[in-house]
Amino acid sequence: MQSTAALDGPSSLPTDPLEVFKRNVTLAAESCGTCRGQKSINLPPAERTAAIRRLIDDSNENFRLSEVNADAALRGPQDTRPQVAGPGGEGADVTFLGAGGTAAFRREVKCLKGGNFSGEMSRAARQVKYDGEVFVQMPAGTDVGRLLQRFWGGRTDADLAKYRGVWVTVHDPDGKRIGAGMLGLRGMTM
Repeated sequence: MQSTAALDGPSSLPTDPLEVFKRNVTLAAESCGTCRGQKSINLPPAERTAAIRRLIDDSNENFRLSEVNADAALRGPQDTRPQVAGPGGEGADVTFLGAGGTAAFRREVKCLKGGNFSGEMSRAARQVKYDGEVFVQMPAGTDVGRLLQRFWGGRTDADLAKYRGVWVTVHDPDGKRIGAGMLGLRGMTM
């Protein structure tokens, strides 16, 4: 599990692109409930239901977060507990707390039908303090690679440096992952 020191922002992250890539791939696998992270959500049933409802209620009213994606967004690194900020909350939508209640991982949840993907990724990166995941729901068939290319194309390498600890995963409303990439590493998709 990630130390809380790394959650202070991009200055505490490795600078070598290969090390950043390895770190982010490891964290992505640990934070994915279907990968090496939690297979179940570390909340009692009533709290889990309430957390799912808060995520859905805080999503785009014209393109609500699906229940399957809300459930997936609550799965985090092993031995952590999700805490949902709720509507209008500052910071990440979901913070995963480790031992002693320390922040171990942050996730921002977005529901986009189009619009300004690059601008939304910039705002979401700030929400996770440039270290964590942006979990996005978009319509099936969205060309995530093209959207990421636009994000990278509008920024210099120096501009991208602050995003090196942020990755984005995009899911359709049925929960199928339709794309992923690292915002700070030009051309790095998964």
